[in-house]
Amino acid sequence: MRTRGALMTTAVLVAALAGGAGTAAAAGGGPTVTTGGGTETFADDFILDLCGIETETTVTERWTHKQFRDGSETLHVVRTFVSADPRLPVEKGAATSFIAPDGIPRPALSAGGTLLSFGGAGLATLVRTADGGVTEVSIPGGRDHHVAVSPDGRTVAYAEDNQVDAVELTLRRLDDTPPTTVRVTASAAAGALVPVVWSDEGSSLLVLDGNGATRVDLRPGPRAGRGVYAQTDLVLANGWAAAPDLSRFVMSDAAPLAGGQRRWLVLDSDDARRTEALNRPADDRLIGWTAGDRLVWWHRTADGYSVVTSDTAGRSLRTELRLPSELPNLTATWSEDQG
Repeated sequence: MRTRGALMTTAVLVAALAGGAGTAAAAGGGPTVTTGGGTETFADDFILDLCGIETETTVTERWTHKQFRDGSETLHVVRTFVSADPRLPVEKGAATSFIAPDGIPRPALSAGGTLLSFGGAGLATLVRTADGGVTEVSIPGGRDHHVAVSPDGRTVAYAEDNQVDAVELTLRRLDDTPPTTVRVTASAAAGALVPVVWSDEGSSLLVLDGNGATRVDLRPGPRAGRGVYAQTDLVLANGWAAAPDLSRFVMSDAAPLAGGQRRWLVLDSDDARRTEALNRPADDRLIGWTAGDRLVWWHRTADGYSVVTSDTAGRSLRTELRLPSELPNLTATWSEDQG
C-alpha cells in the first residue's frame, strides 16, 4: 500500500523538489540527466490505520530523470521511509518508468494484419484483430517496449538499450521455447525505446538505434551484422519505416525546417548512405512502407486525420483513407509485413 501511494504521488513530489535538481548536459549523443531529491515529514496515517501507532514519518526521495534525443524519457525514483517510532523498520522502495516521446503507446500491426501488439512494462499484449482475443507475453524488466510479431505470428521480438554497453534484441516464441537474446551493437540508441522491424518473409529484422540501424539475420541462427550510422542528427520521435526487404530505412531530422516542414532521410541499410531526402509537414508521422515501395504517413487534417502515401522521394501523393474525428492525439499503425 505504501509503495502504491508513493508511485501515485511521484510526479507531484518531483515537481515540488525540482528547484534542487542538477542537470548534466548530454555527452557523445547520450541523454541529458537531471537529478534531484528532498525530504518531507508528515503524520503517518498509513501506520496509524495499520498498526494503531500514532507517529511521524520522514520520507527522503532521490530521483534521476533522463531525457533522450528522440523525446523519450526515463524516471527512476528511490524513496526511503524512516519512522520517528523506533519500533518501526525503515522501508525503502524504487521504481522506474518510461515515457514515450509524446506519451502515446505505439502499437504494431503484424502477422499480415492479424495481430496488434502493445509493449507495456513487463508485459506484451497481443490482440487478434479478427475476434479481439488477447495473448499476454511476459517481458522481464519494468520498461515499455516496442514489440513486433513475426509475419507467421509465432515469434515476438523487442530490443532495448541496456544503458550500459549494448543494444540487446530478444526473440520469444509463443510456445514453451526459452527466449533468445542477441547482443546487437555497441550502445548507440537515442532512447530506451528501440524499435525493431521484421522483413516481409520473416528471415531477418532491422533494429533501429539512434542515428542508424543494425540488421539481424535469423537463419540458420540469430546473427547481428555491422551497425551503420548516419552522419547527421536523426530521431525516432516522429516515426520510422523500413523497406519490406530491409534494404533501406527512414528517420527524420531532430528539428523541423522553417515553414512548418520536416526533412526525412532514406538511408541504405548496408552503409547508411543517403538514397533520398524528402520534406513533409512537421506534424506528420511516418507509420509504414508498403510492398509497392511507398511511404505511409498519418496526417492531421482540419476535420480529423488521413492516411497519405508517397513515393520515397516524397512525390506522387495519394490519400488512401480519410477519418473524420474530433478526438485529439489519435495514432495509427501499419502492417509491417503485408503493407
